[in-house]
Amino acid sequence: MVFKNPCCCLKKSRIGYTGSSEELDSLPTSPKPPEEQNITVLPVDDPNFMTFSVMEVLDLNPNPNDYQFLGVICQVYDGSASIHVARHIPSGRYISIRKVDLDMLDREESGLSSLHRELSLMRLMQHDHILPYYCAFVAGRELWVVLPLMEQGSARDLLDKHFPDGLGETAIALILHDVLLALDYMHNMGYIHRSVKASHIFLSRSGGVYLSGFRTAITMIKDGQKLRAIHDFPADTVQNLHWLAPETLEQNLLGYDTKSDIYSLGIAACELANGCIPFSDMVPMKMLLEKINSTTPKLLDSVTLGESEGETTDSQTRRDSGLGESSYPSLGNEPNPYNRQFSLEFHDFIEVCLRHDPSERPSAAELLEHDFFKQVSTKTTQEVLCSMFQSVKPVSYTPCQSSSKDVDDSVKTLENLQLTDEWEFD
Repeated sequence: MVFKNPCCCLKKSRIGYTGSSEELDSLPTSPKPPEEQNITVLPVDDPNFMTFSVMEVLDLNPNPNDYQFLGVICQVYDGSASIHVARHIPSGRYISIRKVDLDMLDREESGLSSLHRELSLMRLMQHDHILPYYCAFVAGRELWVVLPLMEQGSARDLLDKHFPDGLGETAIALILHDVLLALDYMHNMGYIHRSVKASHIFLSRSGGVYLSGFRTAITMIKDGQKLRAIHDFPADTVQNLHWLAPETLEQNLLGYDTKSDIYSLGIAACELANGCIPFSDMVPMKMLLEKINSTTPKLLDSVTLGESEGETTDSQTRRDSGLGESSYPSLGNEPNPYNRQFSLEFHDFIEVCLRHDPSERPSAAELLEHDFFKQVSTKTTQEVLCSMFQSVKPVSYTPCQSSSKDVDDSVKTLENLQLTDEWEFD
């Protein structure tokens, strides 16, 4: 039997692999990330570094002078925005600020409307697992959005920098459980997220899990009534193609509903488990055909790989899923897919999420009752993730070239500058 699996995670890259075990053994191991120059790690051990609940109400006034920029974490939205580490001077607390270049957004009306929709939704959604923002204001030609600082970055950052072979099952269950709580809340509010993926799942040092990425979210409420389905095709589709459900991509008269988010969650679960994005080794047209023809990604372990090659799985190569394990299992996954095994519950979770017919997929509320989450205890979720993160470095940033203090010193120097030469106008 030929195993069709576009889940692309046997190579330590984003390229698909369907070869034999001998070919797998000859592949190079996961390359270590290159040494970064002039990089500073967040000072989480500094007594002045204070973490806090994202739901805490802070008095963060829209005054640019109240914020000291420490450095740049990354560029986002095709370079039109950047994420910065900053300190709120009056409180001494560390936060993050997203700077959006409004001049770049003005070129496309859709950019401004999607930004407005995102901020409106972030203000509207009040949930423990949805990332809020504290305030937003215009400074010069930029829009500054003040956000809680997510010390571990996104789940995608965690995979890229520390766990290229994927996270352990227990960690995935903890993360997905909190994401489902956020999705259930959104769906009950009448919204579809339309961009559930690892890069939109943010993690705090204290073990918090927060869903973000609301630029493409859309409401199902029209004229006070909830629609059965919608037909709007998401903007910025290129960045989200791999996670979109078949019914969203087909753009037919049936439309799609909140069940499309469940499909995206299944793709994100494969991404977290396998370390790379399903379908990313395919051109968009082939990916579309595979999804329409009901091809679904799978978790790559000794079970699925053994089935693909007609082999029987040796019980000695099996790896426990984490059920019944210590309260503090490893955050990382077994590098060799042939030497690991995910639980049957996890495999079933993926299968029900990625069903081609959306009516056969469970809702977010129903998924929360799935056997896969029996290993999750709400009392220890943050405790377990917090323990896992102790061995993982927080996100790093590139320090600013000059601080506000340097600018102030330069101004004072110019003010005190004495001109000894007399000007002659003859």
